[in-house]
Amino acid sequence: MKKTYDVLVIGPVSLDHNIDYQGNERKEVGGAVVASGFAAAKSGNRTAVFTKLNPADADVEERFAGSGADVYWKPSQATCSIRNQYFTADKEKRACTSMGVCDPFRFDELPDIETKIYHFAGLVYGDFDGALFAEAARHGKVAVDVQCLLRHVEADRTMAFHDYLYDYYDRNLSHSNMGYEYYAIDQGLRAEDVIPADDLAAGRIFPPSDEMMMDTIVPMFVDEDQFMVYCLTVSGHLNYTL
Repeated sequence: MKKTYDVLVIGPVSLDHNIDYQGNERKEVGGAVVASGFAAAKSGNRTAVFTKLNPADADVEERFAGSGADVYWKPSQATCSIRNQYFTADKEKRACTSMGVCDPFRFDELPDIETKIYHFAGLVYGDFDGALFAEAARHGKVAVDVQCLLRHVEADRTMAFHDYLYDYYDRNLSHSNMGYEYYAIDQGLRAEDVIPADDLAAGRIFPPSDEMMMDTIVPMFVDEDQFMVYCLTVSGHLNYTL
């Protein structure tokens, strides 16, 4: 006899790397499937969760411990991973960068159960397709978190770096508005990444070292298949003699 649930929540867990507007970093296993799974179960619904991940990256049973939901999962070549760089205290403005995408979901992978509702809690376009929605609709009601239909992962990375204060001349606003994944001091880069130790100890933050910046940032993109990088240096500000 099949197990019966009120709702089956389906979607990838995400290795989230969150950076707040003050540069504080937090890494955790999250994703819409986690939030929805906990919410559904804690609301008193008989809840099952189905997710996909590379098991080397996270312990899915541990993540859902205490949720009250039954957990089912399948392995994926990669685990979904998202980096969120927040620019304001209210977190209304951010740069969202995909660091990994899990394998697409198929109906024949879902657990052999009965459920009233299939809730698709995806994160990016491609997690699910129309055939999956159509087949699920033949077996129960379907709900979809629309972000997985709107958020597309681009094939390349477009990054901008500056080895001075991140909000100088409001570059934290201008560069993100131009579509850059923007890094500067206090926004993805630390002062010690770009300022010589002796200068930092003496309280001198200008000029920073363009060479130190390059040593720090190149490993962040050099292994990507495609990338576009804009580096705003400070060497042009220095004194020169003829």
